[in-house]
Amino acid sequence: MSVTEQSREQVKAKLVKQSPLAAAIGVACWSIPIIILWITVFSIKSAIGPVMLVISGVLVGLAVRIHGRGYDRIFSVISLIAYLSVIAVALSSEVLISGTLSLSIYALLFALGSWSAAFIARKSIPFIDHKLFAEVYESGELAGYKKIKNHWLVVLPSTLIATSCLSFAGAVGAFAHQQYLFVEKQVEQEQHQAAKFRAKHIPTDDEFLATLSDKKAFSYAFAYYSGRHFDERGVYQGNFPQDTFKSETILRYLVEHKNEPRAQFILGRMLAFERGEALMASSRQSGDQFARLYDIYQFGCHIDTKQGRTLLQSFKKLVTEQSVIIDIQQMQSNDFRDYCDILDDTEFDYRYIRDYKS
Repeated sequence: MSVTEQSREQVKAKLVKQSPLAAAIGVACWSIPIIILWITVFSIKSAIGPVMLVISGVLVGLAVRIHGRGYDRIFSVISLIAYLSVIAVALSSEVLISGTLSLSIYALLFALGSWSAAFIARKSIPFIDHKLFAEVYESGELAGYKKIKNHWLVVLPSTLIATSCLSFAGAVGAFAHQQYLFVEKQVEQEQHQAAKFRAKHIPTDDEFLATLSDKKAFSYAFAYYSGRHFDERGVYQGNFPQDTFKSETILRYLVEHKNEPRAQFILGRMLAFERGEALMASSRQSGDQFARLYDIYQFGCHIDTKQGRTLLQSFKKLVTEQSVIIDIQQMQSNDFRDYCDILDDTEFDYRYIRDYKS
């Protein structure tokens, strides 16, 4: 066999190995990891997402080159169709536009990606073999290669459909996985926050409460009642687990073990009825300023409004607690009876402890 015939056979062997259909199927399969990579890159840093226009072009071209092993122009066309399909899926998945680049930059990146896809997809023909390649193509020796399965009418639509469907499936899978990770992380954070929230609970037995100052005990009683925690200085510490029973337990401790007048007043208003009235009376007798103020409210609302105002004015001269002073000033600047509804309010208000000193 002459050197020319040997070269001809080598060229023929290369051309027979071409497979446009394999290139179409191969690049369609590659589109899944390509679109997943694109979504991952965009989720990590959206600003570099547009660079995937070039990277995906290179990867698409490599996929066609590896699976197609072709020299024909059809391999460049297959690569471009696959590339455009991936771009379309990326655009519809909103992982293409980052909002920080100009249109001209996007156009440049798209042009580079398209060129890379088309150029890399085809194997180059050595310059000295151009004539041999042309002769083999024209000789009719490539009947196997020119079967219907490799015809452009079959290959190009197959590329478009397969790449579009598989890259879309890859995008759906990637987003579903990201959503799963997001939900898992969110659940983990919520569990952590719940554990942190539960850790705010304090023991409410007598031994532990005995270690607290009255001011701190009041702050925890209000925190359990309202779900808002203010420290002894009145600085907000955040949300707190609500538990009315524990709030009443702390107040009862202050009443029973420390004979605390303000605790008697607050618990008396919370409990109401006979038990509450007895605590309110005990608080008044101990000289609690809020208890005495509410006694004047009772008199002014149910007996004599004018005399109630006189009592209020006299009482104001004796008051030292700022929250009580503010209540009196508001009462004096409005109609006395506008405040009568407050007598039926059993809420534990923060102003009862804000400026209170045992």
